[in-house]
Amino acid sequence: MARKIRVGIIGAGAIGKFHVDSYRELPDVEIVAIAEKGMKRAKERAAVVGVDRYFGDYRKLLAIEEIDAINVCTPNYLHCPQTLDALKAGKHVICEKPMAMNVAEARKMVAEARKAKKTFMMAFCQRFAATGQAAKKVVDAGDLGKVYHVRIEYIRRRGIPGLGGWFTRKEQAGGGPMLDVGVHFLDLVLWLTGYPHAATASAGSHRIFGHRDDYTYLGMWGTTPVPGGPFTVEDLLSGFLRFRNGMTVKLEASWACNSDARGFVEILGDRGGLRILPEVEFYGQHGDQLVDMKVQLPKVSGYVEELRHFVDCVRRRKTPMATGEQGVKVQRIIDALYRSAKLGREVRV
Repeated sequence: MARKIRVGIIGAGAIGKFHVDSYRELPDVEIVAIAEKGMKRAKERAAVVGVDRYFGDYRKLLAIEEIDAINVCTPNYLHCPQTLDALKAGKHVICEKPMAMNVAEARKMVAEARKAKKTFMMAFCQRFAATGQAAKKVVDAGDLGKVYHVRIEYIRRRGIPGLGGWFTRKEQAGGGPMLDVGVHFLDLVLWLTGYPHAATASAGSHRIFGHRDDYTYLGMWGTTPVPGGPFTVEDLLSGFLRFRNGMTVKLEASWACNSDARGFVEILGDRGGLRILPEVEFYGQHGDQLVDMKVQLPKVSGYVEELRHFVDCVRRRKTPMATGEQGVKVQRIIDALYRSAKLGREVRV
């Protein structure tokens, strides 16, 4: 049996714990250590995730020669510098979404991965979920025909994450729900449709709930709120994208609004349509009859399958299914959406 791939986790918060738990499903992986900001937090998180070795400075983790690969699971503003440092240390890297704070940072990450000749993969877990895999088979079989329009919605009733913490600080998060959750569905759509070239973007953003004293929430991701903490990002962004091949995309991402919670992707083609999440449903025509079909999905974890693929790419030096170059394309579109929202007009991507 080949030796285990040895992994270090930078950032062992909520998403980092998902990575640790998922790796434990893979018998050919050994988690060597975690790193957090400061020894006190590192010790606390190590106890939570069940890892013996921990560091308060991630650079000490990178200095461990036996580590093959690094998972970057930290706040957004740290993705670029920590990925660059890991690649320079000779490690393979998988980085959580969003790729970076902006497209300039994202390009630096890709350039460094090429220079280091190491595997660099984006953690776009929706591709690896049962829904994403099933949808890909339908699209690749040509059952949709020519895709001409897509609808994306990721809506929470009241679900601002870590209110008052890094999630809601523009200088650390870069943006709100579009960078946090909308990025998942945007990448999924681009992947399913073959990553067409985006031409223009138009968007509007709103900050309505997060700064209010009477904000009442249903859920909170990863941390408890900080009363009176900063809220300098949007809590809703809506956008419209035009692509060079004629395809259009209408999207909406929200952390908080007076509506029902929902999340789905709807892809419309001239031969059939596909609705993804929470299941995969196909709408089409058979002869002179309209038909609706529901795909039976296997019970798999998108996180486990994502990391299984990453480990396989590291071991066999394969090109990942979610490349850094694709991450740059996603980031370029998101940058354009935020630029449009700020300027109040359509912009070129």
